[in-house]
Parts: sequence; C-alpha cells; structure tokens
Amino acid sequence: MLENPTIDGVVVASPDHWHAQHVLDSLKANKDVYCEKPLSHNIKEGRKMVKAVESSGKILQTGSMQRSWNTFRKACELVRNGYLGDIERVEVNVGNPAIAYNLPTETMPKDVNWNNWCGPAPFLAYNHRLAPSNNDVKFWPDWRLFEEVGGGILSDWGAHMFDIAQWALGMDHSGPVKLVPRKDPTSVRGLKMYYANGIEVEHKDFGRGWGVRFFGSKGKMDISRQYFETTPANLVDVEFSSSDMRLYKSDNHLGDWLQAIKSRKNPICNVETGHRTATVCHLANIAYKLGRNLEWNPEKEKFIGDSEANKLRSRKPRKF
Repeated sequence: MLENPTIDGVVVASPDHWHAQHVLDSLKANKDVYCEKPLSHNIKEGRKMVKAVESSGKILQTGSMQRSWNTFRKACELVRNGYLGDIERVEVNVGNPAIAYNLPTETMPKDVNWNNWCGPAPFLAYNHRLAPSNNDVKFWPDWRLFEEVGGGILSDWGAHMFDIAQWALGMDHSGPVKLVPRKDPTSVRGLKMYYANGIEVEHKDFGRGWGVRFFGSKGKMDISRQYFETTPANLVDVEFSSSDMRLYKSDNHLGDWLQAIKSRKNPICNVETGHRTATVCHLANIAYKLGRNLEWNPEKEKFIGDSEANKLRSRKPRKF
C-alpha cells in the first residue's frame, strides 16, 4: 500500500501500540495520514510524530472526532467567550486507567500472526480477548485495557473527553503542570490535574456517563454525546455576537481531513493537538501508576525532579 504512488492518504486504525510506527512509515512514504485516537502510546513517540509531520509537510488528522460535532464546538465557544464566567474547575468522566496485562494464556490460532500483532510491544501471552481469530465476535477486543498495548479506557475515551477540556480551556499547545492522585493506590478515579492558570481538572464520575462538566463563576455546563445542558438553561441557545471568538468549524471529521489534503492547511485536530490530548491521558496513567504527586513542564515535556516518572514517558520498541 505504501509503495503505491496512486494512494494519497492512509487511515491508521491499528491498536495504540502500533500508531507511531504506522504513522511514521506512512509519512516516509509521502502519504497524508488520518490516525485514530489516542494518537500515541507514550509521550516521546507522540512528539516524534509531531516532528515527522512538520518535517515532511504532510497532513495529519487525529481521530478525536467530537471536535467536528456542533454541540461540542458550541460548548467550547461558550467557555472561551466567558458565558460561564471564569472557569474554576472541570470534571471529566471517562473509564479506568491502564493496568498491567493479566489475561491467561490460550492456544494460538493458526491464522493469527501473534508476533506481528505484538510488534513493538512486549511479546504477550496470547488471549483471544486481545485479538480474536476472526471478526465474527460480539465484543470489543480488550487490548485497550492494558498498558503494554493501550492506555486503559481512561486513554481510549480520554482522547475524546479530555480533548474537549483542552479545547475549551485553550490548551491545545500545553497541558497541566501538576497531578495529584488520591492516596489510595487502588483508586481509579479522583486524580486532579492543575493548569498553570489555576484551573483544576478532575477525573471523576459525576453520574452521567462519559462526559465533561464545567464549573464557572457565572454558571455550569454538562456536555457529552447524549446531553448538552447549562445553568442558566438559556446558555445552550446563545447566539454568538460578531465580537465573540469562534472556533474552527468542521462538520465532518474525515471530510475535514480530505479538505485539508487539498488545501494543505491544518485540519481541526492536527498532530500537535492530538499529541497534547494524548499526553494528558499518558500523564494521568503515570500518576495513577506511581500514586504520588507529579510536577510536569508542558514546554519541555518533562517531569520535574522525578526520574522514575520521566522513564515512563517512553519505552524501547521490541525487535521482532
């Protein structure tokens, strides 16, 4: 496929641990890329992808497609234009952080190339819950749950919901500076992240499914794929004035990528944006894993004074 000069673009929909290699190979082959979220499996490979896109001049769209939904865009515009007042804190409800692989070993099907499936990740014991031998199954493969090949549902859905928090707060080129997990090492909620401007973002189940809740000095807002509600209630129906700032408008996420290929302008969720959102998810996973407060420098993309945490920003790919 990559050697075919008539193919202009590639969609990367492989498991998270393969994203970086597939993106880099596609860029090297002179292809534009649509990469499913989360963009990366770890922080350093995400930055490597950013540099590769920039040096190649190619277009990359990250598949955090809620940015192409009218409700999510309007919610972020309400925040950006101060309709909720000064944002004091945000709650983001997504699933659990990643865990170490723990599935039992099963007999390998003849039609599964397990060595290639694991690829740059550690060579795991085979279990059909990661890679069923055919597509006629009624479950989502569970590789998302495990730190070796995914980032937990925290990362899987965080690439949607933390992404909306990042967009609304104007942090697409930055991120939190401090992470404070609960003292209970078994906790899977309760991590608080603080931005340099003092805004607190908490990974918290507020009882309405996966979504984002904003608290401002003038009101409150809940936004998800199922609801868009504000207090005061009439904020949902606000018609923006000519002086209000407006965010990039996309009505179709894949279509926006195709248009960007033609115009050679950045799509709505470009590589830097995708990398920064994925980084928030990686930071959260690291904080839950280590169970202690962490300070993060979003400019240098390094933890301050914590060598163990810094080692978790990357891993050496397995040779296979």
